Amino acid sequence: MTSVQLSAATTEIIDRHYDNLADNYDLFLKYSPDFIRRLTRKMIERLQLREDDRLVDLGGGTGIYALDILEQVPLRQP
Repeated sequence: MTSVQLSAATTEIIDRHYDNLADNYDLFLKYSPDFIRRLTRKMIERLQLREDDRLVDLGGGTGIYALDILEQVPLRQP
């Protein structure tokens, strides 16, 4: 694996880029509710989620997928 050294200016540009995206991240995904639903249906199917299960969304981003899963499977202890 090769290590890349970035200048402070480049690092600042990258930081600004992702900071700008963060403000609108969920909006980009909500623009495609069919895409989110398709993914979450597959997740529910693979995990075989049932009402008595617990779902932990740890480090999964903004939680947009977990919220959609909860709309489909009314977990008693989300």
